[in-house]
Amino acid sequence: MSLVRLKYLALILGLGILFIMSFLYVKTQAVDLDKHNQLVDHVSQFKRVDAVLNQHILEIRQGLLPFYDPTVSNMFELEQLLTEVAEILRHLSSKMPTALALHTEAISQLLAQKKELLENFKSSNALLRNSLRYLPFATTQTTAHLPSDEQSHTLNRLLNTLLLNILIYNMTSEAGLGLALDISTEELKRDVAQYPSKVKDNLAILLAHVKIVLENKKQADALVQTLVTIPTAQRMDKLLHAYIADHNQIMQSVNNYRLALYVFSVLLLCTIGYILLRLSQTTTTLHQTVTDLNYQKFAMDQHAIISIADRHGMITYANQKFCDITQRTAAELINQNCRLLKCGEHPASFYKKLWETITLGNVWHGQIQSRAKDGSHYAVETTIVPFMNDKGAPYQYIAIQTDITKIKQAKEQLRVQAMALEVAANGIVITDRNGIIQWVNTAFTTQTGYSREEVIGQTPRLLKSDEQGSAFYRDIWQTILAGRVWHGELINRCKDGTLYTEEQTISPVYNEHGKITHFIAIKQDVTERRKTEEALRRSQKMEAIGQLSGGIAHDFNNQLGVIIGYLDFLRNHFTVDEKPRQWVDIATKATLRCMDLTRQLLTFSRSQTKETTVLDINTTLKDLETMIARSVTPEVMVQYFLTDNLWRTEANPGEFQDAVLNLVINARDAMPSGGKLRIKTTNKHLDNDYVAVSPGLEPGDYVQLMLRDTGCGMSKETLEHIFEPFFTTKPEGKGTGLGMAMVYGFVKRYGGYIKVYSEPDVGTTVHIYLPRSTASESPAVAQNNHGATLPTGSESILIVDDEINLLQLADQYLSDLGYRTCLAENAAQALEIIAGDEKFDLLFSDVVMPGGMNGYELAQQATKQRPDLKVLLTSGFTSKSVAHNGLARFTAHLLSKPYRQDDLAQRIRLVLDEPAFR
Repeated sequence: MSLVRLKYLALILGLGILFIMSFLYVKTQAVDLDKHNQLVDHVSQFKRVDAVLNQHILEIRQGLLPFYDPTVSNMFELEQLLTEVAEILRHLSSKMPTALALHTEAISQLLAQKKELLENFKSSNALLRNSLRYLPFATTQTTAHLPSDEQSHTLNRLLNTLLLNILIYNMTSEAGLGLALDISTEELKRDVAQYPSKVKDNLAILLAHVKIVLENKKQADALVQTLVTIPTAQRMDKLLHAYIADHNQIMQSVNNYRLALYVFSVLLLCTIGYILLRLSQTTTTLHQTVTDLNYQKFAMDQHAIISIADRHGMITYANQKFCDITQRTAAELINQNCRLLKCGEHPASFYKKLWETITLGNVWHGQIQSRAKDGSHYAVETTIVPFMNDKGAPYQYIAIQTDITKIKQAKEQLRVQAMALEVAANGIVITDRNGIIQWVNTAFTTQTGYSREEVIGQTPRLLKSDEQGSAFYRDIWQTILAGRVWHGELINRCKDGTLYTEEQTISPVYNEHGKITHFIAIKQDVTERRKTEEALRRSQKMEAIGQLSGGIAHDFNNQLGVIIGYLDFLRNHFTVDEKPRQWVDIATKATLRCMDLTRQLLTFSRSQTKETTVLDINTTLKDLETMIARSVTPEVMVQYFLTDNLWRTEANPGEFQDAVLNLVINARDAMPSGGKLRIKTTNKHLDNDYVAVSPGLEPGDYVQLMLRDTGCGMSKETLEHIFEPFFTTKPEGKGTGLGMAMVYGFVKRYGGYIKVYSEPDVGTTVHIYLPRSTASESPAVAQNNHGATLPTGSESILIVDDEINLLQLADQYLSDLGYRTCLAENAAQALEIIAGDEKFDLLFSDVVMPGGMNGYELAQQATKQRPDLKVLLTSGFTSKSVAHNGLARFTAHLLSKPYRQDDLAQRIRLVLDEPAFR
């Protein structure tokens, strides 16, 4: 440490010691003993004056003191003493304790009360004295006008006795005398009536003064009792005791500071002795330091880049390090100007400022970019020290340099890396080993809504959403503290409270000793991606369920067709016997119920198509108002919010009505105690952002139908399954579980989209989006006319179906109607028959058949061979790919399975009577 620094350190240390000792000394003088003693004297004097005042009051009452002046002086002195006591307390403590202030205020109030009572006593006592002085005179005046008889003598005796008793009662307050006075007064009032008026008047005046004496005597005695018992002295004692307690605490603190001052003084003396010893040792080692400096110069010359130049900048000395970095020998450098090393990186002003600094005798420090002999650049951290002559002018300069080329390169690399981290698309967080955030990039602040200032110094716990348990976070910490990389997903909370899902990778960072010092977390917001994946998963699940339902419905329809067909035959067979006919009717109803369930499954799977029309949803809803009102309970209030100029859509009106009624009934069941059902229509344009999380939905214009109820709502788990066939939350026997599946199938079949929002105890909202139609009117719909009798014919029909029982049933149906039939069990067999010589008027084929060729493909091949051949297809399940492969023309009169004889008869006749395809 340099001598100058030692001087400054000694100065600072001395000032610190002086400050500490001054502080301790001031603290030892915290108590003003003179004021303390003065306060105690004033309190004693106050108590003495208060006792004198009480004595004076008693003397005045007893008649020993004829004047009130002493009491006035006593009161004034008490007030003055109290004022001085309060002033002394404020001087002893700049901020008087609350307890002392309360005592002072209480004493002041007691003095005011005593002063007021004293004034009242003076008045009562004055009236008492005046009346007592007047009583002897009044007695003499009364007796002087009495006649000389025995009765007057008795009155005279009573008056004298009364006067005597009053004087004695005034001094003694005996109860017996008071009673005697009352009796004497009453006797005088009774006997005075027989005396002359002059006597009466004098006696009335005398009795009035007796009354004044008695009343004021009682009042004066009560006031004296109150005055002498007012606890002014006791309250002053409490004030003194409270002060003494505070004073003792202060004295304890003063004694502690005195002890600290004594201890510090001893330590200071010991320190001074130690400093003197160290100074002696320093003197001894100073000579060794000079020798060490010479070795240090040698060491610096070996490890630092050193050069010396004269005052003109000509190099006079260069050590080996300087030669190595410049790629020149000492001979090539000596007597060369320093400009030899300039590389052109710095402007002329840079070197001008450098020379101005060192020529004024100041040290220059900075970074210089120079050029080596091979043209390469290098950077050196440079300190140039001027050496001054005895005239104060520099005569040479020594430059001490450190090669920082690699450091600058590393800094540049770090800058680029830092910039890459800053502009990275993913959020990046760097924490220390304890999880305290040290740095975040812009993507993190954008992702979470927190600024850098808000998160640096915090822990990632401020993003905690409570969606993961403590075990989850414990696993993370166990993994990264063990030195392994943790990767996973978690749900965090933004500053505004919204939740988001992020994919995170946390990697430990090690120091050169292999210890973990920091953690780097790379965060990617995957909320939208997870929503899209979840929506796609649901869509694929519903698609798979639809395919499965359609396949089941296809096989089920075949069997139902056979059952219903042969039940019809049996019904016609039992035309006379009523009991078997009832059995057939019951079986027929059960089969028709199964057919209806199958139709609902087909509706869900989007395999069953019906004729569409341009639909005005507002008009349809108005037509349904009565039916909706009957479908809900009276406790449910139905409200309509129908947008004017609503766009139109294309759908089958019957299917739309079924879907609405299904949703209304579900809303009704969710509100058993009543509630509100809102039905609203709106024009909506769905952009790319919305359809990005809705697989299967195209951007464009849609008609929105919203139904919102205030019912019991559904949980997230229930929402996962609401569109699945046969899933229901209703009690057994209250629903089939196909209602929402039918709604889903209806919406998907017409290119729409459905979203359901629900929350337990809040309600459910269903949004249905149907594509906007650009057509102006509904296309024509072919109607089947069912007559009372079945149409027949004699044409030749080729029947193709892989289900043998259904094939035989269709043959039986058509043979009964007069048609000539030929049967085939698959498409290949049918094509062989068509290729033969027999002529057929109609091909009646199932759509779904094994063997690699379906009914559409069979129809296409058959019409190529026989262009005049009519085609009627039937199916319980139609693949959605048919409409895209050019075979849709064969769906014009598609007959849905299961069919009955009248359905088949009408459709066969309709197709045969139409012109053939060309």
